Amino acid sequence: MGVFEFDTIPKYYEDIVDIAPIGIITFDYLENILIINQQMAFYLNSSPKELVGKNIKAVLGYLNPEILIIIDAVKNKTSIFKEFFSLKFKDKEQFFNIKGSVLPEQGLLIFENVTSIKEYQDQLKSLDQSKDEFISIASHDLRTPITAIRGYLDMVLKEEVGVIATPKMKEYLELARSGSLRLNDLVQDILSVSRIEQKRMRFNLKNVELEPVIENLVKQTQIEAQQKNVNLEFIYPKSKLPLVQIDQNRFTEVLANLIGNALKFTPRGSVIIKTILRNDHVRIDCIDTGIGIAFDKQKQVFKKFFQLDSSTSSQNKGTGLGLYICKMITEKMGGRIGVSSAPQKGSDFFFTIPISGTPLAKRTLEIIQQEAQNHVDQK
Repeated sequence: MGVFEFDTIPKYYEDIVDIAPIGIITFDYLENILIINQQMAFYLNSSPKELVGKNIKAVLGYLNPEILIIIDAVKNKTSIFKEFFSLKFKDKEQFFNIKGSVLPEQGLLIFENVTSIKEYQDQLKSLDQSKDEFISIASHDLRTPITAIRGYLDMVLKEEVGVIATPKMKEYLELARSGSLRLNDLVQDILSVSRIEQKRMRFNLKNVELEPVIENLVKQTQIEAQQKNVNLEFIYPKSKLPLVQIDQNRFTEVLANLIGNALKFTPRGSVIIKTILRNDHVRIDCIDTGIGIAFDKQKQVFKKFFQLDSSTSSQNKGTGLGLYICKMITEKMGGRIGVSSAPQKGSDFFFTIPISGTPLAKRTLEIIQQEAQNHVDQK
C-alpha cells in the first residue's frame, strides 16, 4: 500500500481499499502521495510502492493539466466532483468521474473509470442525431409532393379542370383532401419537434403588446367557431397589460393550437380566452365547455404522440404532437403550460409568458441568444 499509520485501522480496511475497483489516492498538503491503491497504480502503469512519496502533481499532471485545479481545490479544503473528466494514458483517452474530498490533514481523490459509459452515451447521441437528421430531411422532401397533391385536389374540387360527375366522387375527393391536410400537419409537426429538440428553432423575442395579438387571432378563428356553433370570445383585462417578451409567431402558434383543440373537443357551448396578470408574467387561459379530460390523463397530454380518446369523431384525431410542441415553445419563451379539467365539464388550458424587463425575461433572452450562437442553422 504505502507509508501510512494503520495502527488504529483494521487490516481488512487496508485490503478493501487495495482491491477496490476504483482508483484511490490520498496526499498530504505538501502534495506527497500517502496512499495509492492497486487500481490507481495500474492506471499509471506502475506499482504502489514506486508512487508513494512522490509529488501528486508530477504523477498526475501530465495526464491532463486541469487535474491540478482539482488537487488545489482539495488542498484549499474544498470538496469537488468532476464528471467525465478526460485523462490520457499512453495516447489513449479515458474518462473518469473524479471525486475530491477533504480528510483530516490530507486530501482524497477517487477515480471511477466511466469510459464505457461515455462511449455508449456518444453512440446514443450520434444515433439520435442521425435520426433527427433523417426525420428533418424526409419531412422536407415530403412537403413538396404533399403541396402538389393538395393543389391538384383543390383544382378538381373547384371544378377548374372539369365537372365532378357524382356526389360520391366529390365525397371521395374531399376525403382525399382532408387526408392530405392531416399529412401536411403531421409533417409540419415533426419538423417543429425536430427543430426544437435540436435547438434549431429560432426565437425572435421582442417586447409586445399582448391584447391586439390575442384579439387578431380570435377574429381569424371566428368563422371556424361559428361553423361549429361555438361561442369564441376574448375577455379583455380590466386594466391594460404591461408589455410581454415573446416571439409573436411562436406565441400565436401556441394559442392557435389551444383554441383549435378547444373547438375540436367542444360540440356545443363556448371557448373563452382571458388573461391574468402576475408578478413577473402574464397567464393566458383557454377555457372551453367541451368533453373534458380525465384526471389521470392530464399529466400525459403534453407528452409526445399522446392522443386523447375522443368519443365525438374519428376526425378529432390529430398528430399527437401539438400540445408537446406548445409545451416546448412555451418553456423556450420562459413560461410554463398546464391544464385543469374534468370529464364532461370542460377544460382550462393555460400558459404563461414573461413580462418585459423582469429577471425572468432577461434570463430567458440570455438563454435564447446563447443557443442562437451555438446553433447558427436555426430556422
